[in-house]
Amino acid sequence: MIFTVFAAPADPSLQWRAQLLEYSWQRAHQPGELVRLTPTPPGSSAPAHSKAVVKQTLAWNPHPYTNDEYAGYDTPSAVMEWLFRDRVEGSVLLLGLNSVLHSAVTEEVSPGKVLAAAWPDMPTGEGPFGLAMNLKFLKCYCVNRELALAPVQLPILIHTSDLRKIAPRWAELTAIIRSEGRDTHGALGCADRIAYALAAAEYRLLHAHSDLRNGTDDETGSAPVTDYSRAVESARGEIVWDEQVYEPWSAVYPEKAKPGRGRDFLALLNEYATRRQSGADLAAKRPLRRSGVRESRVLEDMHLEVPGYTEFVTLNSSAASIWELCDGRRTLAQIVAELGQLFDAPRETLQTAVESTAAELVAAGALEVEDLS
Repeated sequence: MIFTVFAAPADPSLQWRAQLLEYSWQRAHQPGELVRLTPTPPGSSAPAHSKAVVKQTLAWNPHPYTNDEYAGYDTPSAVMEWLFRDRVEGSVLLLGLNSVLHSAVTEEVSPGKVLAAAWPDMPTGEGPFGLAMNLKFLKCYCVNRELALAPVQLPILIHTSDLRKIAPRWAELTAIIRSEGRDTHGALGCADRIAYALAAAEYRLLHAHSDLRNGTDDETGSAPVTDYSRAVESARGEIVWDEQVYEPWSAVYPEKAKPGRGRDFLALLNEYATRRQSGADLAAKRPLRRSGVRESRVLEDMHLEVPGYTEFVTLNSSAASIWELCDGRRTLAQIVAELGQLFDAPRETLQTAVESTAAELVAAGALEVEDLS
């Protein structure tokens, strides 16, 4: 079993990245299960997904003890909670949020064997572990300073038993490095990657470099994962796409990018954006009510009693309108179209509402979604 795992808070500005990763996972026919770890405050609702299993975890950004705001806390803390709470067993393909899959990763790993992408820019120097001198404070927190570190970064393919060992130390060291380490820009922005290398070395986990990752600046390469954190450039070095300013789900122009993984990524992004705009994505999904669900109303709210669940599902008037259209005959696209005739709202707004409500009802056991594709 391969668990493809990524961490992403329930931040609406990040949802397009998570949905694009989900689409690429399905398109690549990646085996196993796609898991989104979502650090959220207690009582917060989970984001919507049609294929990914969403696991809510405690939020560690900002850090609960240091109050440091750093996105690098999300992955180690969420992974740690998921592994110890759900006790899953198998191989984990751990991805960064700025990732898409172009082809499937089918190899599974056994305990003690880890495959990872190389990190050629790891800050090396005369400090402990062969790191830069601004990390010399690690002498106070690590006993064996002679360990050799593997210069690796996400994506990583690792067995759950190994990840369960190092995740707590990974989270702890990330906070230490952020608190004590400094460079010319302030607190270290790569603290989580250094912390992972340290934790893996302390547990004697040997890493083999694997061709798992290409960047959008790579003109050649056949890695299954593309990281799009760098801007996509044209053949003349002009920026044609940048994730920092991209407006979801606007059209992009792959032909303007130089040949290589950047152009391939833009083609994938454009493909999914076109599917969303045309409604093809939702036209292939038909929601079906589960048998035995009972309805009741109190003022403007609808309450659903789901067999096997102890708590009622409460729907506001908007969610109730969507539930009433989930009659087993309409697809999600048809539901969006009918709501468009009833409410004066942009189509993208209605589509997002239908997707999120359907996903919440599936998670609550009230709906199942039939895939017609």
